[in-house]
Amino acid sequence: MSNKLTEITDRVLKEIIKNEVILPSTYKEHFENHAKEMQVDLDYEEMVDKTTQKQLEQANEIMQKNILQFR
Repeated sequence: MSNKLTEITDRVLKEIIKNEVILPSTYKEHFENHAKEMQVDLDYEEMVDKTTQKQLEQANEIMQKNILQFR
């Protein structure tokens, strides 16, 4: 999924980079259009949950390494 999101991001940036001002709503509109073209379901809540879970796991790994290092 992250590869597809990266590809969508690249497409959007190439498309809107020529604009002097890029509003969040403009970016979102272009992003959603490209996602639709690529048949990517943008379930924002699920993406946030997965990202949050991944960040928590990474933080936990760092904490465990630090605990072991200072014992």
